[in-house]
Amino acid sequence: MSARLEELKARLLEVNDLGSAAAVLRWDQATYMPPGGAVARGRQLSTLSKIAHEKFTSPVIGRMSILRPLFSITALTSKKFLALPTISTRKKGDHTYLGSKPD
Repeated sequence: MSARLEELKARLLEVNDLGSAAAVLRWDQATYMPPGGAVARGRQLSTLSKIAHEKFTSPVIGRMSILRPLFSITALTSKKFLALPTISTRKKGDHTYLGSKPD
């Protein structure tokens, strides 16, 4: 494979890894997390989500869209999300996640 394709693959695998880590945290939240962990877990999931979004919508991924025949869905999705700014949903003192309340 070409070097550019390998670079794109590596970048997309990083985004996938972040999503997989978030999935483990959500599973733990639903099954074993103690009640007092909601604040920290919300912050952790927010951070992972933000980093994954920034990596997936980076201009580097957008420039790699010339590989569209191989990654048409990824390229189109990346272009769609490039227009969206990364915003923080956190407010000072508010670290709730999925309706959970801090203890």
